[in-house]
This record gives sequence, C-alpha cells and structure tokens, in this order.
Amino acid sequence: MYAGRMVEIGPVRSVIHSPSHPHTAGLMRSMPRVGRTGSRLTQIDGVMPRLDAIPSGCAFHPRCTQRFDPYDRECPPLFETADRFAAGKVANPLDPPPGCTFHRRNPLANQRCRTERPELKVELHGGALVACHAVEEGRIAA
Repeated sequence: MYAGRMVEIGPVRSVIHSPSHPHTAGLMRSMPRVGRTGSRLTQIDGVMPRLDAIPSGCAFHPRCTQRFDPYDRECPPLFETADRFAAGKVANPLDPPPGCTFHRRNPLANQRCRTERPELKVELHGGALVACHAVEEGRIAA
C-alpha cells in the first residue's frame, strides 16, 4: 500500500522477488541484506505525501522513476497479471464491489465470494465474529 491505496497484491514470494509496481520495487531495494555490512541502504527519493494532501492520479507518481502520462492525473486501475493484481486503489468502502471485499486476495474464494457479500455471523474461538463464506462453508478452519 502507498498513501492508503493498494499498489500490489499477490503471493508473497512473487511480490517480493519480482515486484510489478515501482513502490514495491523501491521497498525491496531498501531492505537490509544479511551479510552486507558497511553499505548504505537504497532509499526511495522524495517524501510521503500528507494523507490530507494526496496528489492527483497515482499517489506515488511524484516519487516514481517510471511515471508516465496519464497517471499523474488519473489513478491507474488495478490490473491483473498471472499471479497478482498491481497498481490500483483499494475498493471504495462507500461503493464497494459486489461480493466479498477480499475475494481477490483469497485463493479459496469461489463464485459465491465474488457475487455475494458475507454477513457478520460466523463465530470463531473466543467469541469473535467473522464475515467469510469460506469459513462458513468449512473451506477455512475457524
């Protein structure tokens, strides 16, 4: 995520080892490496925007080394690749997509997850409630 917007979702190994979004790639380059001593960490140029003053378009565009038109004016859509989604915003909570908000992130999601919003009703151990078709149907242990 960057400035409250989703920039990349996918299997952890895939996202870490071959990031699709420039922000994710920058984060991976800035991580310390075991065995490397004395070298400076790479940082992403620029500063995070204030959350009350997020720039138009892709929030990362002022810091992006790969920016291009029209993403300085328009937020890029979340696009799907073979194993992930990258470069878009989190679903708007005031106008959510059909189905479960998390169906794109859940590898166990089925057609019901994509079309039907789950109700908060499945009780977990300890009394917590969850809204999840996969838990309700026993596809994920509660």
